[in-house]
Amino acid sequence: MEAKDSLSKIIEALVELEVPVQKNYLIDFVCGKDNEEIDEKGQTDLECFGILQGEDDALLITIIKEAVKKDLIIYDSDNHTYTFTPAGKKFMKKPKSFIVTYDDDEEEEDANMDDIKELMQEIDADVSKKSSSGMTKKSSMKIQLIHAIDHKKALDDFAESQGQDFDVILDELESIVQSGMHIDIDYFLEELFTDDNIEELVDFYKENKGSLDKAIREFEDAYSNEELRLLRIKYLTLKK
Repeated sequence: MEAKDSLSKIIEALVELEVPVQKNYLIDFVCGKDNEEIDEKGQTDLECFGILQGEDDALLITIIKEAVKKDLIIYDSDNHTYTFTPAGKKFMKKPKSFIVTYDDDEEEEDANMDDIKELMQEIDADVSKKSSSGMTKKSSMKIQLIHAIDHKKALDDFAESQGQDFDVILDELESIVQSGMHIDIDYFLEELFTDDNIEELVDFYKENKGSLDKAIREFEDAYSNEELRLLRIKYLTLKK
């Protein structure tokens, strides 16, 4: 499909942002999504915020990957960030045909694999800087948790298999989501909550900017802290 207009807008956003940004930050910015970091930096007022609102995330990832191959966008593997190249800025000013091959299901799977690879690269970098066996064990558990979710394993069963309290697994889930990786724990939530429960809490978090403290005060008689944290993770995944 022809993607020159979308690519031109992506590069325009990178130019306006000025500094290299991570993939999920860039996609949230161009799609105009609710993102606390973008909001805190006051970048929702920039001209390119929401410039590709409504576009499919997986399609944008495909375009970005192809642009990296064509040296229109540069990817910094050490910091996992993207920025424009001089050739990319030239393309933005005078766009040419830019064809990409796109398969919705395949690209979504590829995007998830890219996220896992980036996480593993970050872990390898951390391990090389710090030889702490405790940290290495924690990083290994994070990767195992991602694979457990991919295979739709019950999260409480995973915690038991790791000899960990469920709160530790929730800490890891929050860390994974906040790093920008997309995970889907709907299969587990559907075993614990009704659709109305999920909708009620997700709507509450949307209205209160994801505040767990407010949720605990509001729903302490109806839900446990662990349940409120799980549904907050659901809310956080919807922001990605």
